Amino acid sequence: MMRLTPACCMALTLLPASVYAVPANSVTDIHWDKDNTVRVGENINTVYRIAMADGSSNHLWLNVDCATQAKTLLYMNLQLPGGKKIRAYGGNSFARYIPGVPFEPEADSPLSTDPALDICQQKVPQTRWVALSGTDKSGDQPLIDVNNSHREGNILTLRLATDYAQIHREDKYAAPYDFKISQMQVNCSRRQARVERTFSLNSQFVTDDSTTPDTAFAPLPSPLAASVQTLCSLENIGQFTGSGPRVERQKTAADAPLVIPDFENNDPSALAHFPLPAAVNGVIQQALKGENAAPTFSRLTFTQVWPGNDDSHAVTRIDRLPDGSTLTLDTLMLKGVTFYSQYQRLFNIVNLKEWDSMQNSPLIGQSVETNFSAAPVVGQQYRWKTVLKNEKETGNTKTKSQACLVERQWHDASMLNEKFPGRYIEVSCTDDRGDGRAMSSDYAWLENLRIFIRIGYQEEGQKKRFTFKDVAIIR
Repeated sequence: MMRLTPACCMALTLLPASVYAVPANSVTDIHWDKDNTVRVGENINTVYRIAMADGSSNHLWLNVDCATQAKTLLYMNLQLPGGKKIRAYGGNSFARYIPGVPFEPEADSPLSTDPALDICQQKVPQTRWVALSGTDKSGDQPLIDVNNSHREGNILTLRLATDYAQIHREDKYAAPYDFKISQMQVNCSRRQARVERTFSLNSQFVTDDSTTPDTAFAPLPSPLAASVQTLCSLENIGQFTGSGPRVERQKTAADAPLVIPDFENNDPSALAHFPLPAAVNGVIQQALKGENAAPTFSRLTFTQVWPGNDDSHAVTRIDRLPDGSTLTLDTLMLKGVTFYSQYQRLFNIVNLKEWDSMQNSPLIGQSVETNFSAAPVVGQQYRWKTVLKNEKETGNTKTKSQACLVERQWHDASMLNEKFPGRYIEVSCTDDRGDGRAMSSDYAWLENLRIFIRIGYQEEGQKKRFTFKDVAIIR
């Protein structure tokens, strides 16, 4: 079996438990993907296809500076069980862009020992970008790389690009780009074309890609029709001069800086950029009406240890917000990678907003229905239902809910941990977390603190309980 590097293997062997678990498969083979290679001066961006023992294939995007031999891990496209795929930037940022990280293969890795994988020793042509026309009203300009475009009979294989006047961000991963390449085939006889793959670049680094090898030929896009007709008339595309060579430009960001929470400190300011509708704020005010409704602490922290023998655990921090709702941060560590989930809630149970570290923007409650209160009644049924929407992703809406029953016996809170004051009562809930599948969650209502905390779940009729340590309460 082959070896890569710790950073690479980390991305291959873990995902947060809330998504999928990738088994620690062994690497069986590594291939250089010549077709997914983009040169920018002395920098070459390319893909290595990593074959795994279970038959899956993962794609490793590297940037290599051939002048210094410095290598940068850009991202990996990972194949999960069942065929699902996920993007890992920098080796450990799942589904969210971060800049590349230094990458050094181990001495016995094929990336160090196999000359066929040394990208700087391959014959990767330098680019020669020529303008197809002048800039448009936005300052963007279409280009062709005449060194990496060629003709075979009536079929042209073209590497086209748009040189943007400003730096933009992709919607899906928030990856920055100011230059987009399209690898295209053109049938000159039929005046049809198809795009086989695309690359987004920011400076010399590829930040995103897509491959569509099975796309059918379609009529030429009107903005390209005149330029492609000229290219079809040439026997040698290298003779094309167009509107002259590409001119490098200074660029500024087109979008406001990406706002991501300071998860580590449970900072509420990023979530505050996404206000709740007036109707939802009304629900909060009604639920917290009266002197004895809001939590009695300013901060509560604890470590929650899950059932089992592997010491799996999460660290939770709950801060009381000025309106009496709570801001909860759950921190999960897997194989040295930290994942965060931040929630604004009523009583730490009714979801109002949520943001996790794999997302570029939060889910915001558009409507909330609940009968939860700060004094749950023994034997009473409670419920909540929230419709959450991602304002930055069209169609990304989830409905989450819980139906709960308060049990009939009070217990000493010190049974959970000696630091918990007063008494508690258990609340058994059935969850719908937005996927339509019923799940079990059991809570304790801590009367003295006026807060719910999750204490476990039920499995095959048996109560499974967490244990709590490192409890700290700041009033």
